[in-house]
Amino acid sequence: MLGFIALGVLGATFYLADSVPLVATGQEAASALNTGVSETLGAGVRLLENDGKQLPGRDYNVTFRSGNDAGDEQEKHSVELLVWDYAAVDGDYVQILKDHSALSDAFMIKHAPQRFQLNVTPGVPVTLQIKGVRDGGGGITYAAMFHYKQHHITFYNQAPEAGSNTYTVNLIP
Repeated sequence: MLGFIALGVLGATFYLADSVPLVATGQEAASALNTGVSETLGAGVRLLENDGKQLPGRDYNVTFRSGNDAGDEQEKHSVELLVWDYAAVDGDYVQILKDHSALSDAFMIKHAPQRFQLNVTPGVPVTLQIKGVRDGGGGITYAAMFHYKQHHITFYNQAPEAGSNTYTVNLIP
């Protein structure tokens, strides 16, 4: 009987350890925490244990080269957006807006990234907003990774409750 209990505790430990990612501590993570931007850290990376030390909320321009030929400029391209909580999962809710229309319902941000597809025409900027809906405590901290072809850039940000951060996404032909 004692063996089954020990096995159950060991299994629960492994399950919980996999579901709660560790906080990144390397040079790349320290740089991202200082600048609010990373082109090297992967999706779902945590920078803080809790929401105590937060980055200030900012708006950003996101630009990728589409690599299109001149005749393909009106063809839409897919840019993937991934959103997650880079600090404590404490009940923060956000909503994604594209060109001032809802792209998503409000959802709770967690360590596992939520994925969204943005159709972007080269040369035609898209306005994307991440709106703070509810603060679970300590501020609404989130990461927004934009992924296009082999390139990605992540912004570590804070949304004000009932306010938003704006990302202008543009593909340059």
